[in-house]
Amino acid sequence: MTSPTRLHKKKKRAAATDEWPSQSTDLGPFASMTASEECVNKALGGGKAKKAAWRDIKRPGRFVKVRISYCGTHSATGCVCRARERMLQDGTIMVSMGGWAHNSHEDIKPKKTGLPRTIRALLTPTKMNMGRNEFVTYVQGSETAKNTNYAINASTKAQLVSLMDREKKKSRSTENGDAACFEGSWGTLSSSIERLNRVPEDEHATYSFGEVICDSTAPMKNGPPGRLAVQLSTEHLLLNGYRGLQDGMPLQLCVDSEFSNTTFDGFATMLIGVMDLSQVFHVVAYAVVNHEDTIGHEHVFRETKKEVESVVMKYRGGKI
Repeated sequence: MTSPTRLHKKKKRAAATDEWPSQSTDLGPFASMTASEECVNKALGGGKAKKAAWRDIKRPGRFVKVRISYCGTHSATGCVCRARERMLQDGTIMVSMGGWAHNSHEDIKPKKTGLPRTIRALLTPTKMNMGRNEFVTYVQGSETAKNTNYAINASTKAQLVSLMDREKKKSRSTENGDAACFEGSWGTLSSSIERLNRVPEDEHATYSFGEVICDSTAPMKNGPPGRLAVQLSTEHLLLNGYRGLQDGMPLQLCVDSEFSNTTFDGFATMLIGVMDLSQVFHVVAYAVVNHEDTIGHEHVFRETKKEVESVVMKYRGGKI
């Protein structure tokens, strides 16, 4: 779901493109993008302008593409001076100056300040078990906040929540080693997977089975590259796949994926199980995946089916 902030930015960019002043000054046409970029940089004050991406015009007529460029100090000073490049059907480019004047280029945005040390000190080990809102409420009612006139608003609340999240992650890393903090590190993730048992000690021991995918370069249609799929179970749980067929009814397969609440790094915990005649759920296997898509799910289902058949052959002496 797109956040309200991102929606606001999209609307703001659309307004900068569509609501262009009618009295704007047109320059060009320019035969190449390089020539138009030089014109824009010079027109916006001689510095390097900040350029948005080219985008197609929804109802093309004389022009087919458009791009907005901002003053190089736009982010730091909020300068509203901008230029518009529009590409004609023959590939030439027209540059329009909207008539906005540069401001003083002084930093008019408020400086971001971090949490005071006295406030940071309130996050003691005994407070680490608090929820986010509970900790914010505790800080708000503390004597330290009252004595220092520390106000709780949207900005300071976000800082407190971020502080708690960081400290909790550091705590987990200290207790569990690198396996608890492999976010963004495929090398450490691969090492953690290699430490998983591949051969169970008994029917109740957890182990990983089948082909494990840990490929940091796998292309994705949506999202960053990288494919993770790790299957986990016990032989006792895998036999639930066999038991589900013994009631004289078709196999009732149940699957669910849960993001962010069950793993520290935001990967999905994929739960696979069967339903019996009494509508009681029985776990067959778990899997950890980083993309909830067809390729990942099919891989997990295929490897789980193979392992169920292998365990049934081992304990029952026959195929399902």
